[in-house]
Amino acid sequence: MSTAKTFFSKCNFSPRACTNTRGLVFLVFLVFLVFLVLLVFLVLLVFLVLLVFLVFLVFLVFLVFLVFPVFLVFLVFLVFLVSCP
Repeated sequence: MSTAKTFFSKCNFSPRACTNTRGLVFLVFLVFLVFLVLLVFLVLLVFLVLLVFLVFLVFLVFLVFLVFPVFLVFLVFLVFLVSCP
């Protein structure tokens, strides 16, 4: 309590004594802002990776359930054509 009292009395008597503290508060705010921006970029990056993974999964499902059976039917048809005289 006495430290806070001394600090505030120093600030009231001499504005120059507060300049350092204001700079420190600004620096802490700046570091917090940088971490906040980095956190937002990290969240966006994770979202982008998940989106790419989802697109890849949809493509894989499309490949397995649509393209592969058509290719299989085509292959069976070719084998049937070749085997028939």
